[in-house]
Amino acid sequence: MAIIIDEATLVTPERVLIAPLRILNALVDQIGGWLRPDQGDILLRLPGHLIFPGLINAHDHLECNLFPRLGNRTYSNAYEWGKETFSRQREPVIDAILRVPMHKRLLWGGYKNLLSGVTTVAHHGIYVARTLDHGFPVRVLRDYGWSHSLGLGENVRRAYLRTIPDHPFLIHLAEGVDDVVAKELRLLDMMGAMRSNTVVVHGLGLSNSDIALLSRRVSGLIWCPSSNLFLFGKTLDIGRVKRQIKVALGTDATMTGVPNMLSELRAATEIGALSAYEVLKMVTSSAAEILRIAGLTGRMREGLAADLLVIRENAASSPHQRLLDINREDIRLVFRAGVPCFGDEDFQDLFEFCGVDFERIQVGDTDKLIVRGLNELVETVSDMLGGALPQRLI
Repeated sequence: MAIIIDEATLVTPERVLIAPLRILNALVDQIGGWLRPDQGDILLRLPGHLIFPGLINAHDHLECNLFPRLGNRTYSNAYEWGKETFSRQREPVIDAILRVPMHKRLLWGGYKNLLSGVTTVAHHGIYVARTLDHGFPVRVLRDYGWSHSLGLGENVRRAYLRTIPDHPFLIHLAEGVDDVVAKELRLLDMMGAMRSNTVVVHGLGLSNSDIALLSRRVSGLIWCPSSNLFLFGKTLDIGRVKRQIKVALGTDATMTGVPNMLSELRAATEIGALSAYEVLKMVTSSAAEILRIAGLTGRMREGLAADLLVIRENAASSPHQRLLDINREDIRLVFRAGVPCFGDEDFQDLFEFCGVDFERIQVGDTDKLIVRGLNELVETVSDMLGGALPQRLI
């Protein structure tokens, strides 16, 4: 059984076109040509709609999205922020949230991403298979190596050498503005851990010569502008950086970043003076290439996963710009691997056709359908936190 979408405008960083699209066996089976449903197929006519590739959040700490923003001043580096924020005199809300079981905090982060049109997330932490493999709301990058940073966690060289060469190695680097983090790129290089599969997260404290070295060695850089601005009062000169190295966008969790990817898209455009086309690339094709999943997702292309984000067009905005204007309630439909997982109530027949176990929620003033689990999660976490949700999802 196939899903055929007709009369919508397909929008990617490379092109904008009106063409039919067929989803079959979790993949984009065909774009364009003469597409008519066979017996047992479903046809969606979506005039006045834009379809984008599902968004990729290239850096999130999934278990850290229950937290409000933590910190009350400008810091020199992330180690300083962490030491102060999680000290013995830390805010009571921190311990309350840490008592919420890890699998529920991970699930909260998954729903946060889905509600903003994200279908794939790179989680910076241990891959908890028992949670992330079974009915999780979004796809989570599985094949990767990681270290938190040079100043925290296990031996970085050992972590790098343990990473399969074809998998990305993710590490926070130069997250700050002082001399401590300014040395980190050279230290990473001396360890032999700065090679073609290395992915640098943040890189705020990198010099011009560091950026030039990065461009020759590593696969890309992940930029989290809102988090950088909150902690350090500045972020990368992304206009300079993007000319030398491939860049993806990440949210970096609510304890330092903005609530969701849609807010991060707008922040990136305003802060970096980037075009809507450039920002879309950072959350689709460039992110997939950096994370080494371009053979799976990141583009709307025949043979790749049918990860799709559907919104209404607006005659006052270009197709690319329209994505930057929306909020979560404006999302009409999200597909992950060819299956609807979040969308408006008028798509109920589609959810039922695909056998999705869904429930109803309200986002803003809009009634929505979503894969089952969010309502129970909100109720459980609210009870655990005494009725107060520091970072609400719906």
